[in-house]
Amino acid sequence: MPPGRLAEAQALVAANTLMNALGNGTLTSLAGLASAANKLPYFSGANAMALADLTSQARGLLGGTALSRAGTAYTLAGNLTVNGVLAGTAVTQSSTDATANRLMKTADFGWGSLSSAPANIGSWTRTDAPSGVYVFGATTTEQADMPPGYASGNFGIVVVERFNSTFFTLRAMRVAAANPDEIWIRRYANGTWSSWHQVRNTANTTVDGNGFVKSASPIARVGGGADTGQGFAAAGDGAVNSDASGVAITRSGIGVYQITGSLGLAQSGWQIEVPRDHNGNRLVHVATGWADGVLTIAIAEPVWDNGLWIAGAPMDVPGGRWVDVRLQEAEAE
Repeated sequence: MPPGRLAEAQALVAANTLMNALGNGTLTSLAGLASAANKLPYFSGANAMALADLTSQARGLLGGTALSRAGTAYTLAGNLTVNGVLAGTAVTQSSTDATANRLMKTADFGWGSLSSAPANIGSWTRTDAPSGVYVFGATTTEQADMPPGYASGNFGIVVVERFNSTFFTLRAMRVAAANPDEIWIRRYANGTWSSWHQVRNTANTTVDGNGFVKSASPIARVGGGADTGQGFAAAGDGAVNSDASGVAITRSGIGVYQITGSLGLAQSGWQIEVPRDHNGNRLVHVATGWADGVLTIAIAEPVWDNGLWIAGAPMDVPGGRWVDVRLQEAEAE
């Protein structure tokens, strides 16, 4: 057969083979689709095709360099906008899921939610809690080793702050209005718990008229003024801290101050601190009396007599100074 005829025969055979291959339903399925803008044909089954949406963003992603692949890993360059909810194992599976490389959801580990409470810490001696905010309360399974003064019915917040798997701290505070505004902390290090330690703040300490920090409960500053920095509000002829809210101080005469609305002097710890000069000498002498729910503070000039300070002539508290009076604290309900 002449060479020209052979080439023609081979071309006809190839064309016939192609027509037979395409005639198995593929072209029929494709021809049956209604073409439209922003559509992509795909096989939905054997010899069956359908159309899928192909947005401009999808075309840009397919034809651009924003998405690259290396093995099974995909890298996205630029910003990603997601409408809807992320799901699957790429996100945390619970509010305390600490699996590496998972995306956190709102309220995970106690962060970000305004309505749902964090997970319960479960035990005060738990050592596997991930860093985060937890709650404690009556449903806390293990109630042993709570901060001093806590009871099983108390509820509040405990924060776990981790350095690594064997070093972390706990920080706890009760949230009921009946409980004092105090924070307790402790540390876990290499299998050993430290004791609980109370954080000193303006709720449980006071700075007396001589600049010294003292344990506080309800405090009345006789002759002093408001001091918002230390949490003291004006209360007549003196000032009181938040624990002594409702207490009033009235000057009824020279050196005589009456405190109402209290339970009297504190029954333990320090009670009264007087102002002193730079040598530590007392600037006033104080005497107290309690009758009919009124605590009377009598101020006088201090007189050194035979080894003792005694009361001299009545006097008011020196200007710019005050007498600290620690009052009895009401029992928590």
